[in-house]
Amino acid sequence: MVKEKKLFLVYPTFPSGLFASVSPGLLAVAAHAAQYNPGLMIKIWDERLDGAFEVDKVEGALVGISAMTAQVPRAKWIAARAKEAGAFGVVFGGIHPTICPEEFRLYGAVLRGEIEGGSLVQVLADYEHGRPLALEYYTPVGPLESLPLAPPECYDYAARVMDNMISDARGCPLGCSYCSIHIVSGTKIRHRPVPEIMLELKTRKLLEGNPNIQVTFTNDNFGASPQDRTLLQSVKAELKGRAFRWFVQIGLRSLTNHNFLELANSVGQSKLAVGVESPFRDGLSLEKKGIKGIDPARVFEKIQKYPNIRTRLLLMLGFDFEPSDAFEQMLAFIKQIQPDGVYISILTPFPGTKIGAKLEAEERIFHKNWAHYDTRHLVFERRYTKNDNSLGVMSHDEFMTGFNWLVNEAELEIKKWSRFQAETQVL
Repeated sequence: MVKEKKLFLVYPTFPSGLFASVSPGLLAVAAHAAQYNPGLMIKIWDERLDGAFEVDKVEGALVGISAMTAQVPRAKWIAARAKEAGAFGVVFGGIHPTICPEEFRLYGAVLRGEIEGGSLVQVLADYEHGRPLALEYYTPVGPLESLPLAPPECYDYAARVMDNMISDARGCPLGCSYCSIHIVSGTKIRHRPVPEIMLELKTRKLLEGNPNIQVTFTNDNFGASPQDRTLLQSVKAELKGRAFRWFVQIGLRSLTNHNFLELANSVGQSKLAVGVESPFRDGLSLEKKGIKGIDPARVFEKIQKYPNIRTRLLLMLGFDFEPSDAFEQMLAFIKQIQPDGVYISILTPFPGTKIGAKLEAEERIFHKNWAHYDTRHLVFERRYTKNDNSLGVMSHDEFMTGFNWLVNEAELEIKKWSRFQAETQVL
């Protein structure tokens, strides 16, 4: 009797509890796996929703684990237990395994990069024919055309959370020193055809006017291309006035375009996560491309005229170019900008990034306990710029005290002006 082939796709919990959204990567794997073998039993297990992964179910199965850096310790633990329980094999995917494949040698195989182009098919073929998994599988990034849709039961998983991610584009041209997106997905934005995005939106019943659902488009630089505007126009035409909540990450330059703002305001209710990062623009321009000549205050003043656009200001603390009173200056900046919400992260030296390489070369990284690489912990020696342009050192405790003060004060301030009270929590 031939045993049923089973694929478990596991998304480990985050130590900090952040990022409570659907994993588009696991949905993509499920879609391609079902296309390759329609008879394959596929189960997505998201530990944030389903609790701890039950490894006693995996005998003879293939186990795929997607992991960002903060999830890596938990991902390794799951892999070790799955192998002990008799899993056929474990395959890791995601940003961290792609950049640090050697770290997973004792735990399983690594599928580096993106799954399109044959690498996932090779993994599934090895499993189907009982061949030992290779240490590593890899396919270079390619076009995003004709991507398959996942089985309906996998979209049932997606419907369990408010935030539903839709893969509309990949890659980023900004090359930020602190980001690893462009390392994995390339420095050019690759767009998925709009008709295919619309088909997925309809299949997942995300255009039916449910006000409790938010659709997040994964493009890291939304609004920069004509394709983004075509997508919004297509969504607007399909909605016919029905409710639609959507979220994107966007740069300041796109928000200087009046036509884009008019269009965004006309498509349901939007939340724009605006990557400003820092009020210290000269210093930031050395870490991020394309920001010179844009005044964030003027951009946000313009956005406030649009009643259906919410803003979440994205800020980051911990750069060497910041002054000693960076916390106070950042609070003043928030009060000047008056966003509807704020996300303040701590600079984190993720593997593969320029910042990571710089801090490691300077021997400033405290440890590599990946669970703390979640933008909520300071994991390196923090320096700041003095009035004479020399560098001073701020202790870990002093920095964290200032960071927590800023988060609390910013939350109190935002409640005074936010047009959308649900957005006033500072993350």
